[in-house]
Amino acid sequence: MGIHFSRSPSWYNTDLVNGEMDRQDDLVAKSRKSNRWFLQHASDGILILDIEGNAVEASDSFCHMLGYNRAEVIGMNVTQWDAGFSPAELAGFVAELFDRPESQTFEARYRRKDGSVIDVEVTGRSLKLGGGPVLYLAARDITERKRTARALAESETRFRRFFEENNSVMVLVDPCSGTIVAANLAASAYYGYEREQLAGMLISRINRLPSGDIASELQRAARKECSLFNFRHRLASGEERDVEVYAAPMDVDGACLPVTNAS
Repeated sequence: MGIHFSRSPSWYNTDLVNGEMDRQDDLVAKSRKSNRWFLQHASDGILILDIEGNAVEASDSFCHMLGYNRAEVIGMNVTQWDAGFSPAELAGFVAELFDRPESQTFEARYRRKDGSVIDVEVTGRSLKLGGGPVLYLAARDITERKRTARALAESETRFRRFFEENNSVMVLVDPCSGTIVAANLAASAYYGYEREQLAGMLISRINRLPSGDIASELQRAARKECSLFNFRHRLASGEERDVEVYAAPMDVDGACLPVTNAS
């Protein structure tokens, strides 16, 4: 007696299986299309590296940031655009990023295709993609931000030098509290207090006007309604002198402080 097998078991529905396969293919295609749309429209420069540090995917914004087209970027090694590390240092750093499960944010310097170098802020995280480990990076160009910060720091340094070394009596006063924030050497010599004593002192200890009037005059100076004042100031010795004060508001550490020049 022979054993007969039907071409398909009774429970095997070919149309159902084929439909499911088509559905899965459609989902994969839609996923790829969605991912590509995301890479085309991402504002940050998105990059995916393999374990060797080679680019396997990149957003249009990343390519534009470095001045390459996508075909040029794919397959490039991170050492070809990173300008801050030696190849050996970079290999160790990339390996460290792969080993850490949490996101890491750091600053780097990237070399563009034209040879210029930009500052970037990068957030990276290791992921599993297609069954293998990859490094997902989001880079943002902060060159202008860094340039602005350097210019501000240089400007503040110049102001500090001008303030500290000026032969005129100068103090920085908080117009809201009336507190002396800083005083130069000339002010220390004039008033007879150490600079450390002047810093933190209320201007009312020096200015002989009533406190309410002092507050009003400080606000006038802060609003640039008046820049020249005549006051009577008391020195550490108790001596009182008539002074002519020139005040101008300055932004120091985010606060508007009148710079007082007494003569």
